[in-house]
Amino acid sequence: MKWEKPTEHGLARHNWLEIAHELKEHPGEWALVAENIARTYVTHIKRGKIKAFSPPGAFEAISRGYGEEPARAAKLYARYTGK
Repeated sequence: MKWEKPTEHGLARHNWLEIAHELKEHPGEWALVAENIARTYVTHIKRGKIKAFSPPGAFEAISRGYGEEPARAAKLYARYTGK
């Protein structure tokens, strides 16, 4: 058994409305919107599953830099496409 505190992964809250608004102010430009975040957010953003990023296809998202700890965390990049 190993005693340690949980990592910060998954504990941070993001203001998705504010992030989407800022991306709309710079259409077509990529921005690092979150770090140490689950890669599944890429799909949620692309499909408009998070209300701030609707309608589906209005935003693109990618993740990069899968780290060692936590294993599934990454940097999340997004941009507004205007579609």
